[in-house]
Amino acid sequence: SLMERNKTLVKEVRFADQTCVELAEKNKYHKNEAARLKKDLASANREINNLRSSHENTLQENAKLKAMIEMFQGQKNEMENQVKSCRTHIAATEENHRISIKKLEETYHSHLQNSEKQVNSLNDLLRQSSSENTSLRA
Repeated sequence: SLMERNKTLVKEVRFADQTCVELAEKNKYHKNEAARLKKDLASANREINNLRSSHENTLQENAKLKAMIEMFQGQKNEMENQVKSCRTHIAATEENHRISIKKLEETYHSHLQNSEKQVNSLNDLLRQSSSENTSLRA
């Protein structure tokens, strides 16, 4: 029975040894997996930090672009107001020119009529003088 007991113990030792080998392999696999996951985590954390930094830069750039858009919008509005003012000024100037031209035409026609009247009066006086000269000669 001691032999049987030794055989049983040998079997149990072999089984325990085999279990230890399997556990050691599993332990090694899990340590390697843990190291790989740790590297992946570190890489993911670096990527997160890069993305965070990139996001912050994007936010800053967006803020700058927003400020520039607002500045350009203000300049655009100012220029539109200047254009509107210039158009109003041009329209008023054109109207003043039309009025001035009309007044000049009226003055020209008035002077022309006065000149025609004066020419007619002078012609009448000339005829009358000529007629008197003719009667004095006769």
